[in-house]
Amino acid sequence: GTFLVNTNYSIFGVVARGSSGGKYWLASSNSSTTNGGISVGWTSDIKHAMTQYNNDLTYTGVPGYVATAKWLEIYSYHHSSTTGKQIYMNGTLLTLNADTSPLVGNPNVSIGGNNTTGNFFNGDISEVLIYTDVPNDTDRQRIEGILATKWGLRYLLPRTHPSYLEPSLPVAPVYNYSAKTLSGSSISSWSSTGSTTTALLQATANRQPTLQANIFGLSPGVLFSSADGTSDFMALAADAVLSSTTMTIAVVFKPTTPTSGTSIVVGNRTNSTNYGLTYIGGASTSTMRAAATTVPAATVTTTTDPYIVILRRTTATAGSFRFQNGPNVPASPNFTSAAAITFGQLGSGSASATNPFTGHIAHVLIWNSALSDANALLLQRYLYSVWR
Repeated sequence: GTFLVNTNYSIFGVVARGSSGGKYWLASSNSSTTNGGISVGWTSDIKHAMTQYNNDLTYTGVPGYVATAKWLEIYSYHHSSTTGKQIYMNGTLLTLNADTSPLVGNPNVSIGGNNTTGNFFNGDISEVLIYTDVPNDTDRQRIEGILATKWGLRYLLPRTHPSYLEPSLPVAPVYNYSAKTLSGSSISSWSSTGSTTTALLQATANRQPTLQANIFGLSPGVLFSSADGTSDFMALAADAVLSSTTMTIAVVFKPTTPTSGTSIVVGNRTNSTNYGLTYIGGASTSTMRAAATTVPAATVTTTTDPYIVILRRTTATAGSFRFQNGPNVPASPNFTSAAAITFGQLGSGSASATNPFTGHIAHVLIWNSALSDANALLLQRYLYSVWR
């Protein structure tokens, strides 16, 4: 560990946590002297740190641990005697400061915890790289690209990163409506690119949603609103009854400024209780509800990040509800409902625009089967990568 004393350094780690909470150190050395030792890793479930004992750089807001959403991430920590300290996650700068204080000691450095105080890392450490220098941005991105390619994580890098690679869907869907397939302004027809190519239609001009650029990062979104006095929606010619036993619906959307009340994002033409997905807006939080009203609500924070929702009906009477709001991945509640789920409409719950949705929809995918846990996780990462 002493080779890092009084020098610049960088540490890269490819890791996946195995439990919540902290302190969990990726690498650590024991010291009770300011700048006498280094520790990097988690100090709480959502707080990441690069510490030189009593001289800390921290970031609050990393994804909290969820047992059903365990995946590798690339973290890196940099100390420069001229510019200070930085922490990156998957090629994105999390935080920095201008503190240039070097390490004055670094005894007994350990990977996976501290050999004196414990604070052992619980999870998978796939690779650790340590440099006695700080790479420039070009070289840092090269290192990130090598690690991301080696461990299959290129889709986690920023879309502007030279090594970013858009992933593929884990399982081909039956219905696949992506805003990236559209052009023009007012949308009268939105065709599926899944195994079923049926289009969603809207012939009435003042009920047609609008395609807008750069809504989901660099990607477009379809705006459903009532700005012209009538609520927008699109519908199939007839409702499609999904499997009475198993099915999966995935949606990426972003509500406009939330207001109290119910709005149906994915539903059917009759506004029955068998709708697919409902968003309930609030002043500071929002609620997602799946299938029939007996489904327990799942609350998400209202932010500018897109909502990624995956509803799986795993049996004829039960299912699970996975959602992600930006990097935040809350726990996924289960639900029970005996009702079959039908699909026939986006943006409201009936031909008269009952419970209209106001906001942008980026992607709707439907399978006539319940995706496995592994494939649901891959789908979640795919949607997060494509629409962030």
